[in-house]
Amino acid sequence: MTGAIALLYSLPCDNFIGDALTNPTACALRVRDVLLESVAPEPTLAYGTTTGGRLNVANAVRRVQDLCDGTPLGPLEILWLRPNPVGDEIQVRLQAPSYSTYQVRLFNMLGQQLLEETYTPEPFGNSTWKRNLADLPRGIYSLSFGRNDAWRSVKFVKK
Repeated sequence: MTGAIALLYSLPCDNFIGDALTNPTACALRVRDVLLESVAPEPTLAYGTTTGGRLNVANAVRRVQDLCDGTPLGPLEILWLRPNPVGDEIQVRLQAPSYSTYQVRLFNMLGQQLLEETYTPEPFGNSTWKRNLADLPRGIYSLSFGRNDAWRSVKFVKK
């Protein structure tokens, strides 16, 4: 396992190297996730290991190379929205598998679109979208992130 980790850190990727230097904890968590997501299922290990499979280093290398090229690894997900209910500022943490631009849309409960802007996550960074919402009246809102046919939405209360 240690050799696989060293191999991933040695790959030529400026974004990955920069993240390892500026945010080593997040980078280490990303490496852990890549290794766990790269496991090859093995029925004989289903009950003997946490992952139910064996380490597939080639898959892990491909996944890091994909990250360096900005290609998708998995689905877009909204991990959390804070605080809820929202005061003046909202923060939304995304799992953004691609580092290209996403659309952000805010709707009231009547379905009226109140905001549309773009958001581009930082490669290997903290994918957190922040916005001041002090100008919104109290109520329930829906916030959507996505592009093309991949969209995720979350509701929140503005107090």
